[in-house]
Amino acid sequence: MRLMIWLMLLLFLSCNTVKSVSPAKENQRIFLNSNQVKLSPPQVLVDSLFFKESAEISMTFELEGADIMYRFGDGKFILYQNPILVHTSYDLSVKSVKEGFKDSDTLVFQLIKVNDILTKAKVTVTPNPHEKYYGNGVFSLVDNKKGSLNIREGNLWCGFQEKVVTLNIEFDTPSRFQFVSISTLSDANSWIFSPEKIKIMLDGKLIKEHSCTLTEKGEEPKFKMIPVSFEPVTGLSLQIVIENMDYIPDWHPGKGSDPWLFMDEIIVE
Repeated sequence: MRLMIWLMLLLFLSCNTVKSVSPAKENQRIFLNSNQVKLSPPQVLVDSLFFKESAEISMTFELEGADIMYRFGDGKFILYQNPILVHTSYDLSVKSVKEGFKDSDTLVFQLIKVNDILTKAKVTVTPNPHEKYYGNGVFSLVDNKKGSLNIREGNLWCGFQEKVVTLNIEFDTPSRFQFVSISTLSDANSWIFSPEKIKIMLDGKLIKEHSCTLTEKGEEPKFKMIPVSFEPVTGLSLQIVIENMDYIPDWHPGKGSDPWLFMDEIIVE
């Protein structure tokens, strides 16, 4: 009986005793220092990534003492202070910086100056976009408006689940060409992949064949401009033949299925 009482007393004391922590143990706690914290990228507002005359760029980052740095192309990073007005095509890189913190990831935007050459042409697409992602039909491809990563936002994207999509551009008088660019989306999570190949034909004759960089495993959703340049040519009609991947690759849950191709703009110079 006495043994049972002692055991109960010891159990009571153990449950109500606060264990002390030695200073040595206390100092072993790990705290996150500011120089281990990576900043978020700044917010970038552009009135239009495609523009005819100019585009205005403004940036914000809400952290006291932090700065926004930007550069055009491969130039040096410059401190952002006021909205920027651009009048020509550039690759714009931006990041957030603050002393004692890790720089943010660098965001890259393609700002593209377009001409009005397609407003004077008859543009058709074969086959038509899928009924679920029709956008505004072929007009969505020539309206100089950039779609967002949300494919259902607005009527800016045209989606295709075809092996080959052909854009035909016809002019009333002979025109000169040397560059074509296709604005596409890569988002493997939504079964949307980069095309495999682009062929440029003038009046039905092949003048350039371009192999595209395919969507990779683990790649984040992003926009992809696919530029195709060639020796200047003159003709009445230009055909852009876009060849999709045959099937979704083996690393993807949808392997073997038909991939989606999404486009929101074509540019011809």
